[in-house]
Amino acid sequence: MIQGAAQADIAVLVISAKDGEFESGFNGGQTIEHAILARSLGIRQLVCVINKLDDPTIPDPEKRFGEVKERMIPELKSRCAWNIEKEVSFIPVAALKK
Repeated sequence: MIQGAAQADIAVLVISAKDGEFESGFNGGQTIEHAILARSLGIRQLVCVINKLDDPTIPDPEKRFGEVKERMIPELKSRCAWNIEKEVSFIPVAALKK
């Protein structure tokens, strides 16, 4: 990850919205660590892709997207020094249903 990120212009951080998976990566996992590393390697744009919003354990995908985003923003500001308004984008993602 370090070698590739050192050459990148932007970083795409894929975050699982699935119940329990986000919390696992956020609380003691690697989600914030990857954002810190990207920032320290000089990347100036971060795209946070909130994935798996189509999972059946998520009754309200829009609400879950908001929850994940609201928990990420303070950490990205304080621990990583990202300027949320200018440098970070949040994108909801779900699979196509047949």
